[in-house]
Amino acid sequence: MAIIVGIAGPSRAGKTFLARLISEHSTSLHVKTLHQDEFVKPIHQIPLINGHVDWESPESVDFPRYRHAIIEAAGQPGIVIAEGLLSFYDPGILQLFDRKIFISLSCDEFTHRKRTDLRWGKEPEWYIHHIWKSYLRFGQCPADESNTMRIDGESDFIIEKVMKFIYS
Repeated sequence: MAIIVGIAGPSRAGKTFLARLISEHSTSLHVKTLHQDEFVKPIHQIPLINGHVDWESPESVDFPRYRHAIIEAAGQPGIVIAEGLLSFYDPGILQLFDRKIFISLSCDEFTHRKRTDLRWGKEPEWYIHHIWKSYLRFGQCPADESNTMRIDGESDFIIEKVMKFIYS
């Protein structure tokens, strides 16, 4: 059976980057990464905020399909990584994780990184603030979660510590 690792944190914290580092440093096990962004609902089913698609809302994610993909991937030996802003939101998914990694950022650093992220064009300032508020509301790691490593996303990731945590 696989080790199932959940990675969550605000947008631009380094979740995808950390998943890639784990994959590169896992020499003995196959790594399968599932990105929450691959499990969004069709755009016509996602709520709007001020006429803008609200990608940061839990209603934007097809959690049953995401959960099913995690369970299916976990049937093979190796490491399964499920990463995304809302990866810790759904209790049914949260309980699947053997290990949880939560990457934090300050609001100032998040805002700076988001303003320079032009993959989908320049986001309106109000929407950047909305993303942060959605993270605070829906993207937090429950305080009482066991098997959780908390990482400062404003510092370099120490991959050796992360791998030791995963294999512990």
